[in-house]
Amino acid sequence: MIVLAWADSTHAQQSAGDFYTTAGVSFPYQAAVDPASAPPFPAPGGITVGWLAGGGVFLPAGFSLEGELSRTGTMTSNHDGRHYTGQSATRRDWFLSVGLKRHFDLRSTFGVEPIVGLVLVGDQGTYENTYGSAFGTENRYSGYYPIDWVQGVMFGVDFRIGGRRLAFTPGLRFAFTNVPTGQDCVVLSSGGTECRDDAERWKYRHPRWTLRPAAALRVVF
Repeated sequence: MIVLAWADSTHAQQSAGDFYTTAGVSFPYQAAVDPASAPPFPAPGGITVGWLAGGGVFLPAGFSLEGELSRTGTMTSNHDGRHYTGQSATRRDWFLSVGLKRHFDLRSTFGVEPIVGLVLVGDQGTYENTYGSAFGTENRYSGYYPIDWVQGVMFGVDFRIGGRRLAFTPGLRFAFTNVPTGQDCVVLSSGGTECRDDAERWKYRHPRWTLRPAAALRVVF
């Protein structure tokens, strides 16, 4: 991708009104909250492989307005607690952001592009809980968390390597968001589901910071 970008390294300034698209791979990381020895157990965390796609339009004075959709991979966790309890869970997040980006060194093959803006994060997950007794009996029930969107802020920086029309753009994003409090849906033995909206999703044991390195390719039209 770097070779392709260098092949288009013309030294022309971007014009206001030009638009661009981006697509690439991301490596989001969320630090898992320390597990307690009894429920409620924390949301899964860790590093995964995800994707991103977006675009923007150039504004005057070297700025652009950029939007992006991305998704993490599936995070997993397994916890055993006291009182014969346990939980296995999965989770993944969607990110929908819009931000104002500043483009430095547009006339050069290399450029730095800081960005700041707002983000909506859609959290969704599944879980299976176990509980037993001292006599060795064990019971299980499973459920899921439908997607729940919360607000946050994001900031970061991209590094442009390439020309006016085609460039390789590795970058880094940080997002700080509210804690999701959406529905908790339990799968019944009959096969149906019973959902409640009691603001106790993940019991507030949820990471609020997301760190996301990424590598993408940009095409300007």
